[in-house]
Amino acid sequence: MMLLKVNTEVLINMKITAHQFVIANLLMGKFYDHLVKYLESTNSKDTFQDDLKQLAKASLVAYNKDNSHDLKSIVVQPEFLRTLHKDDIFEELYASFPVKVQRPDGTASFLRRDRRLCKDLYYIITKDDLPTHEHIMSCLRTELEHRKRTNSMQYMKTLQKWLSGKEWENYEDLIDDGSYSDKHANTYRTHLM
Repeated sequence: MMLLKVNTEVLINMKITAHQFVIANLLMGKFYDHLVKYLESTNSKDTFQDDLKQLAKASLVAYNKDNSHDLKSIVVQPEFLRTLHKDDIFEELYASFPVKVQRPDGTASFLRRDRRLCKDLYYIITKDDLPTHEHIMSCLRTELEHRKRTNSMQYMKTLQKWLSGKEWENYEDLIDDGSYSDKHANTYRTHLM
């Protein structure tokens, strides 16, 4: 059994049905047997191709039309998770933010405390706006790259102070002048404590 939470406003904006949302979720989770049972129980096996077309039109899945009977060949696009689960924008920030740093005096400082407060602050700042989130993430990656290059990670603020002080704004100029780029965007989680 799978329990799904869905924002109907997002479904309306994406022009997909709750049924198509369930299909995309089952494909994303690779629950192929469950998907077949779901399609049979809802008498929607015959309209599955139409549902796939609609999901592809919304850029949520990609598939080869000649091979669409092979459920494993259908690729759920990352946009599905980002668009339909806007709550995950904080999770992306949280996962990208360093866990801890060693301060100049040698003590370890944990940077991701007060998760609930930070999550609330982030939603106040972004108002669930994806472009705002993407801008903040770009600034965070730039800051992390800058701190790595300048060996100044020890001065990184806690997530709460970083959000409260809008610290990402300090790195907007570095992005604008092209000094730093997002080319190393996925490398930070493996190099930071």
